[in-house]
Amino acid sequence: MINLHQRVPFRILQRLARRWTIEIGGRRLTIPLHSADALEWLYWKETALVSLLRDVLQRYPGAFVDVGVNVGQTLAGFIAAGMPGRYVGIEPNLRCASYVSEVVQLSGLDGVEIIPVGLWKEAGLKSLMVGRAAATDPTASFLTDIRSNDHRREQWAWTMKLDELLPMVGDPQIGLLKVDVEGAELEVLQGPAGLLERRRPPILCEVLLVGEKADLQAYAERVGGLMAFVRGLGYEVYRVRIAGREGLGGFTRVDAFPLDCWTHERADECDYLFVPAGFDLPGV
Repeated sequence: MINLHQRVPFRILQRLARRWTIEIGGRRLTIPLHSADALEWLYWKETALVSLLRDVLQRYPGAFVDVGVNVGQTLAGFIAAGMPGRYVGIEPNLRCASYVSEVVQLSGLDGVEIIPVGLWKEAGLKSLMVGRAAATDPTASFLTDIRSNDHRREQWAWTMKLDELLPMVGDPQIGLLKVDVEGAELEVLQGPAGLLERRRPPILCEVLLVGEKADLQAYAERVGGLMAFVRGLGYEVYRVRIAGREGLGGFTRVDAFPLDCWTHERADECDYLFVPAGFDLPGV
């Protein structure tokens, strides 16, 4: 069923109300309409991510640590999955963190925390490259060479290491760590290497295919270093197979990330699950 907010143009909806109530996973949520960021919630649809969250968190209970919240797309999936446990969202873009925090507060989402910092291999102040046309740019990155900076601007963000941040929020057991950081996966995981070796949580990680204008050699070295690092921690790497928009098709073990060009048609081929050796995965 298509709801009213999906029939009425957004600008008209903004004139009708300051906030709008939607339902995801049987949970009523209040979405502020003061910016176009609301569209990600108003038009959110269930994807294979929801099935994956259910499968992994049933096998490995604990907090879901979401590195790269943006405006809450994955938080919506976590709510739809209906799993118990905490959600710890980490987001360096203050505009994104502020908007999602407002959704959390208005909706009364207990057990959901939004931390306005970035993760890196060291603590400090770092430049975040954000698209000029979108303050909540989902492709924002700490890497300056991952894509053209002609239409990007620089803003500052505080960074921490995950093993330094977690004790500040009660040091929860990690059921699943999600990393979506636009090319900076290696630096994010290098920071808490000791923690990963000790606790060995499964890691859902986006590893983008190479951009059309990117330096292929530099890309190959980066993803090769990521693979070597993850396997050096005793993890195995599986590509997440998608079967239709909402279907989880299973997992395929890989020993190297592909050196193929990114296209919109191949956007579903960039999600990987890093799991400790011997971890039971369905559909393998």
